Amino acid sequence: MTAAVEADRCNPAWVDAVNRMDLVILPSQFVKKVLTSTGAVTTRLEVIPEAFIDTILNKDVAGMKLGLPTKFNFLVFGQFTGNNPENDRKNLFYTVKWLAETFKDNQDVGVVIKTNLSRNTSLDRVQTQNILSQLLLEVQKGVGPKFFLLHGNMSDADVAGLYRSPDIKALVSLTRGEGFGLPILEAAASDLPVIATNWSAHTEFLKHGKFVKVEASLVPVHASRIDGQIFVKDAQWAAPSEEDAKRKLRKFYESSSMPASWAKELGESIRETHSFSAIAAQYDETLKGVL
Repeated sequence: MTAAVEADRCNPAWVDAVNRMDLVILPSQFVKKVLTSTGAVTTRLEVIPEAFIDTILNKDVAGMKLGLPTKFNFLVFGQFTGNNPENDRKNLFYTVKWLAETFKDNQDVGVVIKTNLSRNTSLDRVQTQNILSQLLLEVQKGVGPKFFLLHGNMSDADVAGLYRSPDIKALVSLTRGEGFGLPILEAAASDLPVIATNWSAHTEFLKHGKFVKVEASLVPVHASRIDGQIFVKDAQWAAPSEEDAKRKLRKFYESSSMPASWAKELGESIRETHSFSAIAAQYDETLKGVL
């Protein structure tokens, strides 16, 4: 079982390894294409998506009250995956920068960032806060927006409550690439509008309905990320359009009623197709001839 890599190709040695297996299970058609585009795959490949946490189906879990001073808040959910703006796969540096610039004159807008560097320790929190503070010193030029760091382990109920929070209006993911995109799935399953890069694995389940698509072009993975093991020479990932991202963020703030309606329809569909029971049934069908 593998999610391979979040670029358009993988290490050819991985294809050789796949071909030594009897069966390989992948979370997305995107990952399957990464493998088959890299080399000749002779092993049986099966795509079985991930499931969202069951707690999302529990209607008794209340939306988390964050007590924020801002009226209109975006959620950014993802770990820092690089040490500079150009090699961070989650693209958090530019996400923060573009949000800061888009809403620099608006004190009513807030951005909740659920993130960390590598662990959920106290030391990691200090290091994460230092990175965000330095970044905001560089990119924040006006009275808004306000940024809030959310750090540490969360229970399933906490996660479900965060997506349902009345303080949160949308999830923003300007990722450069996903092998699946579990937080995006969970947000969508919770009826939370999604603003996301229109490339890679997460678009597969988001196409069950509508989401706010941010245009992107494919560019070479930054040289500092090429290690010859995970990311290889000539691999490409997405470069979200700054202009389109800012335009879509601004438009969503000005009128979010239509995307909110899309989100409810998308959530209803995803709760049927990506629940644990639905995904478990796919595993049962795939593995019954193997185990």
